[in-house]
Parts: sequence; C-alpha cells; structure tokens
Amino acid sequence: MVTWKELNEAQKRRNKDCRAAYHEELCLWEEERDLVKEEKRKKGCTKPKLGKLEASAPKPVVGNGDSDSAEDDNNGNNGNEDVNIDSDGRNGEE
Repeated sequence: MVTWKELNEAQKRRNKDCRAAYHEELCLWEEERDLVKEEKRKKGCTKPKLGKLEASAPKPVVGNGDSDSAEDDNNGNNGNEDVNIDSDGRNGEE
C-alpha cells in the first residue's frame, strides 16, 4: 500500500507539471492571439491542447485472502427469492 501511495503521488506530480507547462503555453498563445487581433492579421498558430493526462494506478485491494466466500454466500440472488415482482413493479400475484 505504501508503494502504491508513492506511485500515486509521483503520477499526480507529473500531471501537475504537465498542466503547468500547458498553462504557460496557453498564456503565450493568448498574448500572441491578442497581438494578432490588434494588428488585424491572420492567426499564426492553433490553441494548445492539454492532451491526455496519466491515469492513476488502480488501488490495491487489501483483503483477508478469502474473497470467494462472500460470493458463494449470496449465490447470485439479491435476497428477494420469495417475492415475484413483474417489470411494472407490482407483485406477480395480482
């Protein structure tokens, strides 16, 4: 769990650095855009895109090692075995 937290923090830092670089590029683009409008000439470049950020790693599941027992207890039923409910939400007995 500790290694996952370290990896997650590193991923967050990389994404933060990526966003900071994007915002710097965006500020430069906005300055150039305003200058182009002022001088009434054609645009020089397109607006920068942030792009895809790095996804975080899935959090590890900490269990007691007996994960199958919870699934076997329920056997796919939701506890309403005795009640017959139609698709309209009423009991099927009517």
